Order: sequence, then structure tokens, then C-alpha cells
Amino acid sequence: MDSSELLVINKIQRVPELLLAIKAAVDEDPRPGRYLLTGSSRLFGLVAAPDALPGRMETVELWPLSQGELDGAPDGFVDAVFALGPDLRHESKVTRADYAARIVRGGLPEATTRTDPRRQRFP
Repeated sequence: MDSSELLVINKIQRVPELLLAIKAAVDEDPRPGRYLLTGSSRLFGLVAAPDALPGRMETVELWPLSQGELDGAPDGFVDAVFALGPDLRHESKVTRADYAARIVRGGLPEATTRTDPRRQRFP
């Protein structure tokens, strides 16, 4: 697992046995930014993970797109919550059925941009 360049490992949750080799490499050379581990599971929650690199990694959780991003327009929701707090009121032209379709669709970019109806999770 020794490399002078950045090593990117996608779907790390599928090969948790690599974590011990990465741990050994990081213990030997603790320079940050040598490994980028990506996956769709929380690494700390993996039962099969022999060692989840405690103290040796930083976790960045990526959230789905906001409703504004999905609509291609700024939504300002977070700013409004901080500015108005409990006085925040919201009116929408989105129907209950539209909200249900958005929930079923999800908000991750790949799921929202599929054009093949057989691969879409939403009507």
C-alpha cells in the first residue's frame, strides 16, 4: 500500500480487510492526504471491518442534493432557518403527490439524472 501519490479506493466497504494494510502504512508514514477512501456505507458501522482507522482518518459525510439544487434554483432554506428561527413560515406550490415523488426519487445526483425509465426509482 506504499505510494508517493494519492491512492483512491472506492467502495472500501467491500474490502474491509484493506483497512489493516492502510493502518500499517499510515502508522509508518503519517503524512495526511495519502489515501482517499470512498464508499456508500458508514465505515465505522461495518461489523466486518477489522480496524476502522480510529484517529487516523477524517470522515466527510456527503448528503443528498437540496430541493433547490434538484430544481436548479437556490432555495435559501438554511439561511432562512438561521434568520427567522421559529418564525419561519413556508408556502409551496409543490403538491403532496410531488413531495411523495421527491421522497421516493431520492436526492443523490446519480438517481436524479437517470433518463432510462427502467433505472429510475420514481415514476
